[in-house]
Amino acid sequence: MKAFSTKRKNKVNRKELRKLINQLSPVLKETILLHHTFKMSFQEIADYRNISINTSLSRGNQAVKKMQRIVAKRGLTLSHFLI
Repeated sequence: MKAFSTKRKNKVNRKELRKLINQLSPVLKETILLHHTFKMSFQEIADYRNISINTSLSRGNQAVKKMQRIVAKRGLTLSHFLI
């Protein structure tokens, strides 16, 4: 994942990212992993899980927002992690 810069101390590194993802609910975790790790589009995720595209997009958005709230409490940023 090149989405995270480790050059600045106030950004989340890969190890911290794994911990963040593990804090998500199983549904949100699956959506983030399918999209960012396996490079599946949200339409592909929707088809794979037999859900609507809007549900797939919503889950991706919820996951990112939850991770952003967690890191903000620690004074870090979750940069370039966009849906």
